Amino acid sequence: MIISWAVIAALAATQTPVTQTPVTQTAAIEAPVVMETLVVVETPASNTRDCLTTHTLRSTAVLDDQTILFQLRDGSVWKNTLDFSCPSLGFNEAFSYESHGSQLCDLDIIKVFEPFGNSGASCGLGKFERQKGTMRELRAAAREHKRLARAKRQ
Repeated sequence: MIISWAVIAALAATQTPVTQTPVTQTAAIEAPVVMETLVVVETPASNTRDCLTTHTLRSTAVLDDQTILFQLRDGSVWKNTLDFSCPSLGFNEAFSYESHGSQLCDLDIIKVFEPFGNSGASCGLGKFERQKGTMRELRAAAREHKRLARAKRQ
């Protein structure tokens, strides 16, 4: 691991909390000066991703013509807001995708399942955004939002 002096100076200037981990003799450190302590910056996990690994997908939930929730095996839920509205996606609530490799990415295309084997719309995925809450909670909130929107129109 290489840590530049500029990073250490920036951390000192912003007073960002850091942890100090003792360097053992077995650790290989490339630095201009031998240091007794390695500075490790703790950063939170990213809240957006370009891709999800397909073998970690547990389930999906279509919320509307432009929003899909993906639940991973670790329990985390990621929302994908499609670049554009995808006709019949919210009504049919079913889609397929063809992955190239082991990931589903923001550049991939989904196809809406249509009844009776008809070909449905093809739509591009957007970025994946991590959501707080469980899949059950998020689906319930989406149903309530739809119910209130229908009631408001009437």
